[in-house]
Amino acid sequence: MSAPAARPRRPYTPRMPAEQRRDQVLDAALQIIARDGYAAVSIDAIAREIDVTRPVVYNVFDGLGPLLHALLDRQQQRAVSQLLATVAAPPAAGDLTGYLRRTIVDLVAMVADNPLTWKPILLAAIDTPPVVRERIERERESVRAR
Repeated sequence: MSAPAARPRRPYTPRMPAEQRRDQVLDAALQIIARDGYAAVSIDAIAREIDVTRPVVYNVFDGLGPLLHALLDRQQQRAVSQLLATVAAPPAAGDLTGYLRRTIVDLVAMVADNPLTWKPILLAAIDTPPVVRERIERERESVRAR
């Protein structure tokens, strides 16, 4: 009886600096959420998305909860920065209708130019984890107040 054929070893993923790996993992999570929804994001799904093993992801984040919190922090910072750069203060007097029209056009362009930032925020749905939904709603209220 002959020995079973050895399975070829999976090639190792190239090493990269911790901060670069962190961004790669967060980007992969964001891609999955934007494409398939929050219900599809998991450590396994993220590892498959960037073609690494689960331990590589766990070397960067202790689990899905901390990873989602880091992703929310990053995306919140990006979204708020984009909003502040896009929405100008309303004029003290004058053409309020023109201001509103320009603001709406600018906001639509901002969202269209940055779909990965905005899709998970604007389309937060039933499959969104409660911690994410609560945070998005809190931030929406903060923006509304401004």
